[in-house]
Amino acid sequence: MRTLILLIFVMLISLSCTRKHNDAPVAEKIQYDVSIKNGNPDIDWWIDNIEGSYRDKLVSMLLTNALNGEIDVYDYFTNNKLTDNELAYIRGRTDTILLQSPDPPYNDTTMIIEQKLEYNDITRVRFLEEWTYDGNDIRTMEKNIIAIAPLLENYDENGNFRGYQPLFWIYTEK
Repeated sequence: MRTLILLIFVMLISLSCTRKHNDAPVAEKIQYDVSIKNGNPDIDWWIDNIEGSYRDKLVSMLLTNALNGEIDVYDYFTNNKLTDNELAYIRGRTDTILLQSPDPPYNDTTMIIEQKLEYNDITRVRFLEEWTYDGNDIRTMEKNIIAIAPLLENYDENGNFRGYQPLFWIYTEK
């Protein structure tokens, strides 16, 4: 019995002396984009790409839950929770433009422009994360996702690529 107690005591001391998790911060907040759809046929399909069915599931899950109001979503720039009207605007909208004809008799012409969010247009996601690692070993680095933002490719009226447009933030712990 005495040997058993001594063995337990030695085990407790040795366990208390070893560090299990001494998390050291690498970045309290880091933000970066991840391509999920590769549009370049000249490079291997798996580079900057998630296989089609997995990408579709990811984008569908993010957008369907967000746009149906099943999860809270927040304005990318102000961090204010989006209203039902703002979500409807993201889903799609119809704009009417009144144009004057350049030719006589210079009659006004009405142009209706419909814009609908297409899930295939989401080609990147932006992550906001916290990174830590065990202070003794960088191989134990951990990433905690704070938020995810789906990104659309943005083009000007001439078809020139302008950059990526974030739709909103989905926070994991808000």
